[in-house]
Amino acid sequence: MVNGTTTLFSPLSRGSGKDANMECPLCKCKKFYLKNPDDEYETYGFDCESGDVCFDPGIDDDDVPDLTGDSHIYCDTCTWSGKYDAIK
Repeated sequence: MVNGTTTLFSPLSRGSGKDANMECPLCKCKKFYLKNPDDEYETYGFDCESGDVCFDPGIDDDDVPDLTGDSHIYCDTCTWSGKYDAIK
């Protein structure tokens, strides 16, 4: 946790571990959310502004599901949704 924000470094990133192009393919937003696989109404917001996945403050590290290339994510601004790999 950095500055109250949970940061996950993607094992899928290349180079320095940061990918400044992690953005929605439709609207270029860098905020997304992931649904809890056990409760579709429980969501975990995250942003990619820094090039790393940073979950919103207040989300307990133990509650965050694994974020893999196959994880289904949703744009926080528009209607886009897809696999995490699509924004890398």
